[in-house]
Amino acid sequence: LSLLLVFRTNSAYDRFWEARKIWSEMISAVRELSCIAHSSMRGWDREHLLQLLAAYPVILLHHLRSGRAQGSKSQKEALKEILSEQDVELIWTSRHRPLAIAVAVADVKQSRGHAENMVSRLIATIANAERIVKTAVPLSYSRHTSRFLSVWCFTLPLVLVHSMKILMIPAVAIICWALFAIEEVGNIIEDPF
Repeated sequence: LSLLLVFRTNSAYDRFWEARKIWSEMISAVRELSCIAHSSMRGWDREHLLQLLAAYPVILLHHLRSGRAQGSKSQKEALKEILSEQDVELIWTSRHRPLAIAVAVADVKQSRGHAENMVSRLIATIANAERIVKTAVPLSYSRHTSRFLSVWCFTLPLVLVHSMKILMIPAVAIICWALFAIEEVGNIIEDPF
C-alpha cells in the first residue's frame, strides 16, 4: 500500500514539476520578448506587443483549465483590461486563443524581424502544457489505489483491536487520516494547472 501511494504521489509530483518548468519557460520567453520590445520598438507597435504579452499567460492558463474560472472575473473581462476591443474580439473568436495571441505577437514582430525564436518558444509552451493537461493519470490506477486504501483502512481495526484495545481507535484514525491525506495530495498536484 505504501509503495502504491508513494508511486502515485511521485508521479503526480513529476507532472507538477514538469508543469512548473513549462510555465517558467513561458514566463522567460514573455520577459525576453518584452525586453526586446522595450529596447528596439517605439510607439504603438511596442505598446501593442506588450499588451499581447501581458494577455498571453492569462489566456494560456484559462485554456489549460478548460474554462474553469479561478477568481471573480471572467476571461473576457480580464482581457478587456489588458487589450484593445479589436484584439479582444479577434482573440475571443479564435478556436485556440493562446495560439491566436502567439500569431498576433509574431505578426507584430514580423514587421521588425526580431525574436522569431521567442515566438517559437511561446508556441512550444502551449504544446508542452497541453501535453500535461491531456495526458491524464490512468483512471484504473487511481481507482485501484483508492479502493485498496479503503479496504486496507477498513480492515486495520480488525488487526489492531486485540493488541491495542481502546487505543486502537485513535491509532486507526491517525493512520488512516495520514494515508488518505497522502492520496489526496497526489490527486491535487496531478493536475497542476
